[in-house]
Amino acid sequence: LRQHIGGYGTANGIFGSGIGSEVVLVVIMFTTFTAYITDTGLANTVAQWFISRKILKGRPYMFILFFWILTFILGVLVDIYPTIFMLWPVIYNISEDLGYHKKDKFPSYMCFGITFIGGVGAVCKPFSMWGLTGYGVFEAAMGIHIDYLQYTIYTGIISIVMILLYALVVPRIMKIDLTPFKDGSYQVSKIDYTREQKIASLFTIILFVVLYLPSILPKEWAFTNILNGQLGTVGCVGLLVCVVAMLYRDGNPLVKVADLAHKGVPFNMVFMVAATIVIGGAMKSGETGIVTAITESCSPILSGLSPIIFYLVLIVLYGISTQFLHNAALLTVFTPIACTFAQQLGANVIVTFVIGMVVLSSALMTPAASTRSGLVFSNDWINEKLAYVLGFCAVLLTGVVMFVIGIPLGTIMFP
Repeated sequence: LRQHIGGYGTANGIFGSGIGSEVVLVVIMFTTFTAYITDTGLANTVAQWFISRKILKGRPYMFILFFWILTFILGVLVDIYPTIFMLWPVIYNISEDLGYHKKDKFPSYMCFGITFIGGVGAVCKPFSMWGLTGYGVFEAAMGIHIDYLQYTIYTGIISIVMILLYALVVPRIMKIDLTPFKDGSYQVSKIDYTREQKIASLFTIILFVVLYLPSILPKEWAFTNILNGQLGTVGCVGLLVCVVAMLYRDGNPLVKVADLAHKGVPFNMVFMVAATIVIGGAMKSGETGIVTAITESCSPILSGLSPIIFYLVLIVLYGISTQFLHNAALLTVFTPIACTFAQQLGANVIVTFVIGMVVLSSALMTPAASTRSGLVFSNDWINEKLAYVLGFCAVLLTGVVMFVIGIPLGTIMFP
């Protein structure tokens, strides 16, 4: 192995291919822009607006469903961790107003759900940290690019089903007492939609339109080529950050990019993504021969499996292993291997990749499964025993939805 890795490239070349990759640059640009959105307080205003709707008063299941839609939207807009740290205090306040206590079923279910559904939202966005990690490894290993809009529509449908099941089925299975919703009320903060938040809303809309527009416009248009080719994702997000940085109010800059980058860019995760790009390419490279060696050793076990049985085995393998090994590491290592087996068995390579993206994101059943699960098990509002139950429900729900709906839908959308 050492001999193979030594022939893969020079230290400068390997480091440059990782840290200088498009995926890493997108992460830096996008997290900087996300820090701007968070600084304006826009996400909190959106949250307060959602939960203050009169239609939710006295209707617990309607409230829960709307809250998960809100969590999903924020997971898409601002990513997982800002969503968690913003919405957990909202649930604390609502629980106290309704007479719930720490570690009761309702706050445990809701706080856990924020980490779960927020993660579902992040998976749905191809340019989230998780999405870019998976995309980078898959493209480096297979040389295939998946259309952003097509991927988002696919994962969006999967997400809707998962949200409905988590909102309407899990509370009944857990027998959560929701009578305080009918007997009491909860308070919300005063909604103050500031001028800065209106500007941030406009830029957020522009960002998503610009990123998804190339998937809709005809490929031969010059404007499409500019967005998709000359600018690309890095250029689009970077240009938007530059425009925000040039705005002034009352003689002062609206934002300072250096401050946003300091607050928003998670450099530990940046280097992890850079490493996944290198590892993903090395795993598939003929110089290292890693995937070839593993594939040859496992072929006797998997040979002869039908594609549907292969998908099922993959879902079960991912669902179990991600509870004990870090999900990002599993995504990096097993994506090239799983896709290589898919090619040999005649399975759909893109469906195989998306199974890993979706199922590995449900790493919440044990404290060591992911960074999010560590937050869950350290939260004193969440009952630890219930955290294990909810973690099991999350991975089971994800696996079932992926097998029953995700596989046939993916086969249609990614022929």
